[in-house]
Amino acid sequence: MCGAMLTIGRSRTNDVLLHDSKVSRTHALIRCLGDGNYYLTDAGSANGTFVNDARIVVPRALVNADRIRVGDHIMEFMTDQEAPVEESDEEETGETKSTLLTFGSVVHRITVLVSDIRGYTLMSEKMPVHRLADMLGRWFGSCSEIVARHGGVVDKFIGDAVMVRWLSDAADNDETVLLALRTAHAMNLASQQFNAEFPDLPGLFRIGVGINTGQAVVGSLGSVHGRDYTAVGDAVNLAFRLESSTKELRTDVVLGPDSYKRLPKAVWEQNLRSIAVKGKEKPVTVCTFSFDHLAIVVPE
Repeated sequence: MCGAMLTIGRSRTNDVLLHDSKVSRTHALIRCLGDGNYYLTDAGSANGTFVNDARIVVPRALVNADRIRVGDHIMEFMTDQEAPVEESDEEETGETKSTLLTFGSVVHRITVLVSDIRGYTLMSEKMPVHRLADMLGRWFGSCSEIVARHGGVVDKFIGDAVMVRWLSDAADNDETVLLALRTAHAMNLASQQFNAEFPDLPGLFRIGVGINTGQAVVGSLGSVHGRDYTAVGDAVNLAFRLESSTKELRTDVVLGPDSYKRLPKAVWEQNLRSIAVKGKEKPVTVCTFSFDHLAIVVPE
């Protein structure tokens, strides 16, 4: 049985103990994120972790019958959790369509944080794959712990990015924005430690963060080929746009209007900017923070 986290390795402290010289002391870990989604992460092993014969570099979402190879050992991932599938109203045709399906989805007001590693493309080009996997495994593990500490849910890992969400349906939901800011602050502190742990990086380990609050569909979403419990909608899309805008604005953290307005006015009134956002007809007013300023606003 796999709980919130299951570790695999050669050390006796692991949940799955493998007596194999090809297996590192702590080789890999499986985390349960969101609502029943399991991700496999390599913990910086020397010989790599494989899913269906492909080496993983970033955390990999697991589905039934995935074959996990660690050293000379092969394990099969299985879960008995099944969500009811709603029938599609579309008429059948002779073509196979990749239709988006929803399984018990609900509209919620949420606060979304998106964090991205700066200069990741250069890192992936310059660093050996095992070293890159080591770094990402540790980084995503660190982010997962930070998010859990601040009451959030890691919605997904996308490449080098992390998407986090907090339900903010309550009338007084300022707390979710504060939690998101504290999470961003803690992630930055963790990123600074990585520069000391990985002196061979081709550049400084830095992150950018976008935070937005708004309505989104939260539930089990996907196609006929698979599904994930996640959040989708304009609020989520804007969070990703805001994270991307940190590069253009030359800042560290960008908050959307529904997020910064839930903070005391004195915190944001001197930090407003107007930016053009793809998909929006009018410019969006955002609030920007440097991590130095954020440390003053919401210290850990």
